[in-house]
Formats: sequence, structure tokens, C-alpha cells
Amino acid sequence: MHSEHDAAADAILFKFEQKNSINDTYLGNLIREKRLEKLMLLCEQRPFRIETLYPYLVDIFRERVNASFLRHIRENAALATDRRGYRRVCIIIKTYRVAFPHEYQDLVKELISAYSRRPAMVDELNKIIKSQK
Repeated sequence: MHSEHDAAADAILFKFEQKNSINDTYLGNLIREKRLEKLMLLCEQRPFRIETLYPYLVDIFRERVNASFLRHIRENAALATDRRGYRRVCIIIKTYRVAFPHEYQDLVKELISAYSRRPAMVDELNKIIKSQK
């Protein structure tokens, strides 16, 4: 049943969507109103959002959250050209490790293999593995 509160929340969210205004207020409303499907869709459209929104989504959309994280990490790894960029990739992987503690090592190994000709990238990735031991 659709209450007055739900109708008001729908109206507010609709206004944000019409303006294409994805800001903290809009995200907060989605979280507060438990519009998790919309939140997940947003992360799939804008993978960088998964870094901060995964705690609200991982229990319900585990596979989709994993796929969004992997896409985001792989895209950032492909674009990274210096140690600063490699460290940024590693920061995202450390966040991924919190959500997927058993899967992250396979990803790190994949990236080490894929970027074996980038010694600084491999060095940064190895630090993640060493920090877990």
C-alpha cells in the first residue's frame, strides 16, 4: 500500500531525477527510503559510487555489487599511468576487500598478471597482499 509518506518521497526523488541531480541529498533519500534497487542501478551506471554505497547494497545485491566493483577497479587500472594512479586503484581494492574478503586476492593476481609490464603497478598491488599477511 502506498502511503502519503511514500507519495511525498516519490515526488522528491522524481524532482532530483528530472534535474539529473545526483547529489548527497538524493543519495541520502534513496538510502533513507530504502530504494535500494534505484541505488544499485545508479552504481551500475556510475561505478565509482560503489565505493561508498556498497554497505547498503552488498547483502541484497551481492553479485551485482561485485560486478560493479570489478568493473570500477578494472577501468581505473586501465586508466592509471603513474604510481599515484596505481595507489588509487589499490585504495579501491582495499575497499573491495572489506566487502569481498575471499575474492579480492584473485583480482589482485589477475591485475598483477595483466599489468606485469608496469613494475610500479605490480609493486603497489603486492603491497595489498603483504598487508593482509
